[in-house]
Amino acid sequence: MNTLVLALAIGFQVPKQTPAQIESALLATLDKYFWDSKHDRWRETVGKDDRVFLWGYSVLLSTFAIGTKVEPAIYKPRLEKAFEGLQRYWTTKAPGAYAVSPGQNPRNPDRYYDDNAWVGLAAMEAYDATKNVKYLSIAKKVIAYLRSGEDTKLGGGIYWHENKKESKNACINAPAAMLAYQLFLVTKEATYQTDGDRWFDWTEKLADNDLLIMDNMNLSGVIDRTKWSYNSACFLEAACLRSEIANKELSSPGASPGISKIVQVREASIKRWLKSDQYLVDGPGMFAMHLFEALATANNTIGALNQIKNPGSREFPAMSKYVASIYENCRNEDGLLGEAWDRKPKPKEQLKLMFTASLLRTSLVARRR
Repeated sequence: MNTLVLALAIGFQVPKQTPAQIESALLATLDKYFWDSKHDRWRETVGKDDRVFLWGYSVLLSTFAIGTKVEPAIYKPRLEKAFEGLQRYWTTKAPGAYAVSPGQNPRNPDRYYDDNAWVGLAAMEAYDATKNVKYLSIAKKVIAYLRSGEDTKLGGGIYWHENKKESKNACINAPAAMLAYQLFLVTKEATYQTDGDRWFDWTEKLADNDLLIMDNMNLSGVIDRTKWSYNSACFLEAACLRSEIANKELSSPGASPGISKIVQVREASIKRWLKSDQYLVDGPGMFAMHLFEALATANNTIGALNQIKNPGSREFPAMSKYVASIYENCRNEDGLLGEAWDRKPKPKEQLKLMFTASLLRTSLVARRR
């Protein structure tokens, strides 16, 4: 039984719409269920009069930034308006940073280092799409804040939460390394490369035997062995950026260090999280959006260096096939996605902005690439 027949037999449906049509439908769904026109802001949850938390807002920023590269007429105005709205989250307690929600106590805001890292990465995507230095300035402010969350306990690394310094997590250190490397590639300022190397090396302390990244280490040195796809994905993206930087510095490019690690993490991630027989994903979709982009980046990195020579290497199918399958099989009757990308939302499941926005972003990434 060939792959398509098998997929159809177990539930994969042939795409009914083009990627552009899927994106248009998802964007309309976001507007309908999450845009609060009365208060000129985005909601966190369907059916609630709430404000989107910074993590979800960062997904929206990133989605509009990627969209600006693909469909600038549609997404650039949204990008600019969304970054204007981001200012509601800014708090001036030194060093300045973005709070988890608007209207925080300026003297004691609730701030997460990982939330700010996601904002910084979205700002770099916005800079890439527009070349407007105001976005670069945001990313630099974020890096300054991330440095303030680092100390020598546990051999370095950044804490997860500013006011509760109880653990150092992959979900902050891996994206922080990504952000630092991206800033280095744009600015050529050596301090960013040093930051990236330091945070990348610390994240590697959480690598399991298969090189997939475990969740966190508490201050007693105990590792939470839970594995989420976005932690390994961001580590993989950072490894690719580190390889790119190293390759630019080599006198004879083509033998970049770390390529075997990239291949190993890529293959282990595919094996662990992709349901390739159904074109669905194991685990939360807002994590999987990072996984798809990391796998595509790794393919480009490996291919550019002519390193795909392992006959056992797993082929990574086009992202667009996964987007189409998830879109067809995981939406509810209102066109909304739940947390998981291998089933429809459960009854009474809280449906959040980031769940639907993540698939829109993944589709846009697939088209951009």
